[in-house]
Amino acid sequence: MAEEYSRMILEDSEGNEHAFLPVLTFAMNDKEYFVLQPDRPGGEEELVIFGFHAGENDELILDDITDDDEYALAAEQAERLLNGDTKMEEYVVDDGNFTDEQKRALEKLKNGEDDIEDEEDFSNDEDEYYEDEEGRLFILADNGQRVYVDENGDPLDDEF
Repeated sequence: MAEEYSRMILEDSEGNEHAFLPVLTFAMNDKEYFVLQPDRPGGEEELVIFGFHAGENDELILDDITDDDEYALAAEQAERLLNGDTKMEEYVVDDGNFTDEQKRALEKLKNGEDDIEDEEDFSNDEDEYYEDEEGRLFILADNGQRVYVDENGDPLDDEF
């Protein structure tokens, strides 16, 4: 299956266009930040951070971070978020590709039902594995939440 993602095309001060993949958005100190990865060979190891805000017509306006201290703080927070050192809220968006089982699990989650029974449910070979934006493997629990797993399918989260 081909990888699906959104690309952002940004133009530099010299008029050259560069493609980026959105990685993460976060808020810190009453400001919003957008983390992007260059979409080119070798770009997997690079990230850039912009401030952002909504324009008059709800378009996305990226702001250069000119203050070195602010950039360092934003980079540190982005690293903590990407490494899983900071709790993140995750939102599930129904893109029309959910199976009936996944839709039922999401409905249960909305209703506050939690039917996770034990670790065995997460380690059988029938689970469908997914990869998030950062390349981490996960499966969907019965309640629709992501459960991150290692390459052997063993849950990484201690509570499971």
